[in-house]
Amino acid sequence: MSVQPGPTDKRYAANGVSTIYTVPFLVIEAGDLNVYLNDVLMTSGYTHTGIGNPTSTLTFTTPPLGDLYLLLDVPFQRLTDYQENGDLLAETLNRDFDRIWQALKQLYGWASRSLRLGMFDVDGAGWYRANGNGIRDLHDPVEQQDAATRNSVDRAVSIEAAARAAADANLQAQMSGSIPPVASPFSEISWHGQIVQSSVTIPPNKNAWSFGPVMSVAAGQVVTVSDGSFWTIADGELNP
Repeated sequence: MSVQPGPTDKRYAANGVSTIYTVPFLVIEAGDLNVYLNDVLMTSGYTHTGIGNPTSTLTFTTPPLGDLYLLLDVPFQRLTDYQENGDLLAETLNRDFDRIWQALKQLYGWASRSLRLGMFDVDGAGWYRANGNGIRDLHDPVEQQDAATRNSVDRAVSIEAAARAAADANLQAQMSGSIPPVASPFSEISWHGQIVQSSVTIPPNKNAWSFGPVMSVAAGQVVTVSDGSFWTIADGELNP
Protein backbone atom coordinates (compact mmCIF):
# COMPACT_ATOMS: atom_id res chain seq x y z
CA MET A 1 0.00 0.00 0.00
CA SER A 2 1.26 3.46 -0.83
CA VAL A 3 1.66 6.03 1.95
CA GLN A 4 -0.11 9.28 1.08
CA PRO A 5 0.70 12.74 2.46
CA GLY A 6 -1.56 13.95 5.20
CA PRO A 7 -1.96 14.26 8.96
CA THR A 8 -0.50 11.99 11.60
CA ASP A 9 -2.91 13.09 14.31
CA LYS A 10 -6.56 13.98 14.82
CA ARG A 11 -8.36 15.81 17.60
CA TYR A 12 -12.07 15.38 18.39
CA ALA A 13 -14.32 17.19 20.85
CA ALA A 14 -15.92 14.01 22.19
CA ASN A 15 -19.53 14.72 23.24
CA GLY A 16 -20.20 11.85 25.63
CA VAL A 17 -22.76 10.39 23.21
CA SER A 18 -20.89 9.10 20.15
CA THR A 19 -18.92 5.88 20.51
CA ILE A 20 -17.46 5.64 16.98
CA TYR A 21 -14.61 7.85 15.74
CA THR A 22 -12.65 7.70 12.50
CA VAL A 23 -8.86 7.49 12.40
CA PRO A 24 -8.21 9.53 9.20
CA PHE A 25 -4.68 8.27 8.54
CA LEU A 26 -2.97 4.95 7.89
CA VAL A 27 -2.19 2.80 10.93
CA ILE A 28 -0.19 -0.29 9.93
CA GLU A 29 -0.10 -1.96 13.35
CA ALA A 30 -2.37 -1.53 16.37
CA GLY A 31 0.55 -0.41 18.54
CA ASP A 32 1.24 2.50 16.17
CA LEU A 33 -1.73 4.51 17.49
CA ASN A 34 -1.93 6.33 20.80
CA VAL A 35 -5.37 7.34 22.05
CA TYR A 36 -5.56 10.16 24.61
CA LEU A 37 -8.66 11.34 26.43
CA ASN A 38 -8.18 14.65 28.23
CA ASP A 39 -4.40 14.20 27.98
CA VAL A 40 -4.50 10.70 29.55
CA LEU A 41 -3.29 7.75 27.47
CA MET A 42 -6.02 5.12 27.11
CA THR A 43 -4.93 1.48 26.97
CA SER A 44 -8.39 -0.12 27.03
CA GLY A 45 -12.08 0.68 26.65
CA TYR A 46 -12.13 0.66 22.86
CA THR A 47 -11.61 -1.58 19.82
CA HIS A 48 -9.67 -0.60 16.71
CA THR A 49 -10.89 -2.02 13.39
CA GLY A 50 -9.67 -1.49 9.83
CA ILE A 51 -5.99 -1.50 10.79
CA GLY A 52 -3.82 -1.43 7.64
CA ASN A 53 -6.39 0.56 5.65
CA PRO A 54 -6.05 4.24 4.71
CA THR A 55 -8.60 5.00 7.44
CA SER A 56 -9.75 2.93 10.39
CA THR A 57 -12.31 3.12 13.18
CA LEU A 58 -12.29 3.33 16.98
CA THR A 59 -15.35 2.03 18.81
CA PHE A 60 -15.55 2.89 22.51
CA THR A 61 -17.33 0.82 25.15
CA THR A 62 -18.33 4.00 26.99
CA PRO A 63 -18.88 7.23 25.02
CA PRO A 64 -15.84 9.46 25.63
CA LEU A 65 -16.32 13.04 26.82
CA GLY A 66 -13.81 15.85 26.37
CA ASP A 67 -10.64 16.18 24.32
CA LEU A 68 -10.07 13.00 22.29
CA TYR A 69 -6.67 13.01 20.62
CA LEU A 70 -5.48 10.33 18.19
CA LEU A 71 -1.74 10.30 17.48
CA LEU A 72 0.39 8.14 15.18
CA ASP A 73 3.32 6.81 17.22
CA VAL A 74 5.48 4.50 15.11
CA PRO A 75 8.37 2.98 17.13
CA PHE A 76 11.76 3.82 15.67
CA GLN A 77 12.82 0.24 15.14
CA ARG A 78 13.14 -2.32 12.33
CA LEU A 79 12.10 -5.87 13.18
CA THR A 80 11.90 -7.44 9.72
CA ASP A 81 15.00 -9.52 8.96
CA TYR A 82 15.35 -10.56 5.32
CA GLN A 83 17.03 -13.96 4.95
CA GLU A 84 19.75 -14.83 2.47
CA ASN A 85 18.11 -16.52 -0.54
CA GLY A 86 14.75 -16.26 1.24
CA ASP A 87 11.43 -15.20 -0.19
CA LEU A 88 11.19 -11.47 -0.94
CA LEU A 89 7.43 -11.10 -0.84
CA ALA A 90 5.87 -7.87 -2.07
CA GLU A 91 3.52 -7.74 0.92
CA THR A 92 6.40 -7.98 3.39
CA LEU A 93 8.60 -5.51 1.53
CA ASN A 94 5.81 -2.98 1.06
CA ARG A 95 4.86 -3.19 4.73
CA ASP A 96 8.47 -2.60 5.76
CA PHE A 97 8.85 0.46 3.49
CA ASP A 98 5.42 1.77 4.50
CA ARG A 99 6.49 1.84 8.15
CA ILE A 100 9.61 3.82 7.22
CA TRP A 101 7.47 6.41 5.46
CA GLN A 102 5.04 6.46 8.37
CA ALA A 103 7.94 7.21 10.72
CA LEU A 104 9.13 9.99 8.38
CA LYS A 105 5.64 11.52 8.30
CA GLN A 106 5.60 11.36 12.07
CA LEU A 107 8.95 13.20 12.25
CA TYR A 108 7.68 15.82 9.81
CA GLY A 109 4.58 16.30 11.96
CA TRP A 110 6.78 16.99 14.99
CA ALA A 111 9.04 19.34 13.01
CA SER A 112 6.09 21.30 11.63
CA ARG A 113 4.91 22.00 15.21
CA SER A 114 8.32 23.12 16.44
CA LEU A 115 9.63 26.66 16.91
CA ARG A 116 11.27 27.62 13.62
CA LEU A 117 12.10 30.53 11.36
CA GLY A 118 9.58 31.71 8.82
CA MET A 119 10.01 30.49 5.26
CA PHE A 120 11.65 33.68 3.99
CA ASP A 121 13.42 34.78 7.19
CA VAL A 122 17.21 35.12 7.04
CA ASP A 123 19.43 33.90 9.88
CA GLY A 124 20.31 36.83 12.12
CA ALA A 125 17.48 38.98 10.79
CA GLY A 126 14.40 36.76 11.09
CA TRP A 127 11.77 35.80 13.63
CA TYR A 128 10.95 32.41 15.11
CA ARG A 129 7.29 31.54 14.78
CA ALA A 130 5.34 29.87 17.60
CA ASN A 131 2.01 29.82 15.74
CA GLY A 132 0.33 31.73 18.54
CA ASN A 133 1.51 29.27 21.20
CA GLY A 134 3.31 30.08 24.42
CA ILE A 135 6.83 28.83 25.12
CA ARG A 136 7.63 27.08 28.40
CA ASP A 137 10.65 25.70 30.24
CA LEU A 138 12.93 28.57 29.17
CA HIS A 139 16.07 29.29 31.18
CA ASP A 140 16.21 32.69 32.86
CA PRO A 141 18.26 35.13 30.71
CA VAL A 142 22.01 35.37 31.24
CA GLU A 143 23.37 37.34 28.29
CA GLN A 144 22.09 40.72 27.12
CA GLN A 145 20.24 39.31 24.09
CA ASP A 146 18.66 36.31 25.86
CA ALA A 147 14.88 36.00 25.85
CA ALA A 148 13.21 37.27 29.03
CA THR A 149 11.11 34.92 31.18
CA ARG A 150 8.20 35.92 33.37
CA ASN A 151 10.28 34.98 36.39
CA SER A 152 13.11 37.33 35.39
CA VAL A 153 10.70 40.19 34.62
CA ASP A 154 8.82 39.71 37.92
CA ARG A 155 12.14 39.69 39.77
CA ALA A 156 13.30 42.89 38.07
CA VAL A 157 9.96 44.60 38.80
CA SER A 158 10.14 43.47 42.43
CA ILE A 159 13.69 44.82 42.83
CA GLU A 160 12.69 48.12 41.23
CA ALA A 161 9.59 48.41 43.44
CA ALA A 162 11.64 47.67 46.56
CA ALA A 163 14.23 50.29 45.56
CA ARG A 164 11.53 52.90 44.97
CA ALA A 165 9.87 52.08 48.29
CA ALA A 166 13.20 52.37 50.09
CA ALA A 167 13.92 55.69 48.40
CA ASP A 168 10.46 57.00 49.28
CA ALA A 169 10.86 55.89 52.90
CA ASN A 170 14.29 57.52 53.07
CA LEU A 171 12.98 60.81 51.70
CA GLN A 172 10.00 60.76 54.06
CA ALA A 173 12.31 60.02 56.99
CA GLN A 174 14.47 63.02 56.03
CA MET A 175 11.45 65.29 55.96
CA SER A 176 10.05 64.01 59.25
CA GLY A 177 13.40 64.49 60.97
CA SER A 178 13.90 60.85 61.98
CA ILE A 179 17.17 60.73 60.01
CA PRO A 180 19.55 63.55 59.09
CA PRO A 181 18.46 65.29 55.90
CA VAL A 182 20.53 65.37 52.76
CA ALA A 183 22.48 68.61 52.85
CA SER A 184 20.97 71.57 51.08
CA PRO A 185 22.01 75.21 51.31
CA PHE A 186 18.38 76.28 51.22
CA SER A 187 16.19 73.77 52.99
CA GLU A 188 15.98 70.35 54.61
CA ILE A 189 13.60 69.37 51.80
CA SER A 190 14.55 70.12 48.24
CA TRP A 191 14.17 68.71 44.75
CA HIS A 192 17.03 69.48 42.42
CA GLY A 193 15.56 67.67 39.43
CA GLN A 194 12.66 68.86 37.31
CA ILE A 195 10.28 65.98 38.13
CA VAL A 196 8.98 64.64 41.45
CA GLN A 197 9.03 60.90 40.73
CA SER A 198 7.35 59.58 43.91
CA SER A 199 4.52 60.73 46.14
CA VAL A 200 5.69 62.56 49.26
CA THR A 201 4.18 64.46 52.16
CA ILE A 202 5.82 67.70 53.31
CA PRO A 203 5.50 67.56 57.12
CA PRO A 204 3.89 70.41 59.06
CA ASN A 205 5.90 73.61 59.39
CA LYS A 206 8.50 72.68 56.80
CA ASN A 207 9.62 74.64 53.78
CA ALA A 208 10.23 72.52 50.66
CA TRP A 209 12.34 74.09 47.97
CA SER A 210 12.59 73.35 44.23
CA PHE A 211 14.45 74.85 41.34
CA GLY A 212 12.49 75.69 38.18
CA PRO A 213 11.86 76.89 35.66
CA VAL A 214 9.14 74.23 35.52
CA MET A 215 8.50 71.46 38.07
CA SER A 216 6.35 68.44 37.23
CA VAL A 217 4.84 65.66 39.31
CA ALA A 218 5.00 62.24 37.67
CA ALA A 219 1.71 60.66 36.59
CA GLY A 220 -0.13 59.05 39.48
CA GLN A 221 2.09 60.71 42.12
CA VAL A 222 1.07 63.39 44.64
CA VAL A 223 2.88 66.01 46.71
CA THR A 224 0.94 66.74 49.90
CA VAL A 225 1.68 70.07 51.62
CA SER A 226 0.82 69.89 55.34
CA ASP A 227 -0.44 72.72 57.53
CA GLY A 228 2.06 75.49 58.08
CA SER A 229 4.27 74.23 55.25
CA PHE A 230 5.21 75.68 51.89
CA TRP A 231 6.55 74.39 48.60
CA THR A 232 8.58 77.13 46.97
CA ILE A 233 9.58 76.82 43.31
CA ALA A 234 12.38 79.29 42.64
CA ASP A 235 11.88 81.30 39.46
CA GLY A 236 9.45 78.76 38.09
CA GLU A 237 6.03 77.17 38.11
CA LEU A 238 4.36 73.81 38.74
CA ASN A 239 3.23 71.87 35.71
CA PRO A 240 0.20 69.88 36.95
